[in-house]
This record gives sequence, structure tokens and C-alpha cells, in this order.
Amino acid sequence: MDTQGRLHQDLTSGRVAIAFPHRQVALAHTIELRLPEAPMLCSLLLAARTPAGITIAQNFVQYFVSRDYPPAREEMNRSLVLRGPPGNWARSEWSGGTADRDKERAEDCCYGFGHGLFEWHLPLAGAEIAKARRIKVLCEASAHRSDAPQTDEDIFPTTLQIALNDVPLFHAVLRNHPHDSRGVLSYWRGGVGAYGYLAHAIAEKNLIDEITRNSSDGLLRLRCAVPPDAQAQGGLTIYGAECGRFPVCPTVIIDW
Repeated sequence: MDTQGRLHQDLTSGRVAIAFPHRQVALAHTIELRLPEAPMLCSLLLAARTPAGITIAQNFVQYFVSRDYPPAREEMNRSLVLRGPPGNWARSEWSGGTADRDKERAEDCCYGFGHGLFEWHLPLAGAEIAKARRIKVLCEASAHRSDAPQTDEDIFPTTLQIALNDVPLFHAVLRNHPHDSRGVLSYWRGGVGAYGYLAHAIAEKNLIDEITRNSSDGLLRLRCAVPPDAQAQGGLTIYGAECGRFPVCPTVIIDW
């Protein structure tokens, strides 16, 4: 997956005959890989199978391909990508408190307890969103609990509402605040494997008109919130491009 949430399947594949000595640990094969030019989180899946196709051993290795943190503004052919790193929020209000800004930037995630909101202000710098064909919002989010158990049936749900310039685009219950090997970027950052769910929201036509009418200050205000009237108020964790499961921070993609 790249920094815009796009999946790139089967970048390379292959097979080779290997020795499988009985009751020995031995080098099976050496694999040389050319990593992608674009930043992304890649998984190398490995399996040892018999000639009949029966799997007798398997594993995976993950590679985080990145030179620098994704830019706050990225102009592409007929699209504009705006990003808000978690620790760069412009507004934060939480009923149960939150972390301090230095900690959020060090961990590349922000979190709050109970109900509340995080809001990022993304400068348009003259971009005419009224002419946009589509606006897409991406965000990796989960609940936030004070402990960090490995993922099991002890779930801890919360509610996520995403709005752009006060226009609601997404509303769902997030099942948990999971911690396991899928949170590879959290481990890489020094954490304990926390990660979230990748939320997608799309605005077209009338919604774009409404977002445009509310952008008189030249900003896109991206808000991730747990509403005060939500039944599930398990706090909120927002992950950055170098934390969690996906190499994606709060992102707005404007297509013309």
C-alpha cells in the first residue's frame, strides 16, 4: 500500500526448487528484490510447498520503503493531495483528556479519551475545489484504551465521524483498539503494535458544493470526532504515515 491508500498487488512473484533436509535448519534460498520507487509498505509472502501444492512452512517479511515523511502538499496530474500529520492538529477537544503535542509527534499518532475531536487545517493555496470532480478523505483510526492487550475478544468500540468544512462524510462504529503484528509501523516506531481501520470517505457533486461554500477562509478543515451523543465513546486514535498498519496519515485527495 502506498501513501494514498492504493493497493499494489503482486509487484513480483516467483518460485524455485529448494532442498528440505529432514530435521535440519539450512539455508533454503537467497532472494534479491528491487524495491518500489514510490514510498509504500510492502509484504513479502513466503511459502514452502510440496510438488502436490501442500504448504509445509510459510512466513512473511515486511519492508517499509520511504525516504521522508509524505509531504503536506503534493501536486499531481489533475489531482492535489493534502496531508495533516497527527501531531499537527489545529484544534483538539476531549472529555477525558489527551496526550501532549511532543508525545504525539514523537509517536506519529494522536489520541483522546471519551468523546471529542481533532481538526486539521489544510491550506488550499488557491486550489479551486468548486471545480473538483471528487474529493476523497483517508484516515487510519481506532478507539483508544489506556492498556495495550494483544488483540482478542476483549473489544473496545468507539464511534468515528469525519467531516470536511463541517460537512459530514463518514460515520461508523470502530470495533476495537487492536494491538498485534499487523501494527508493523507502530512496532517500527517503538510502540506495541497498535493500529486502526482505514476509513474512506468520498464527496461528489452536491457535497463538494457544500464544502466549497464553507471554505471562505481558504482552508479545508478536516475533523475526526467522537460525537458527544454517540453510544460508543471509546476515545479515538489517529495514526500517521509512520505509525499503525497503513502508511497513510489524515489525507485529502482532490481530483479534477
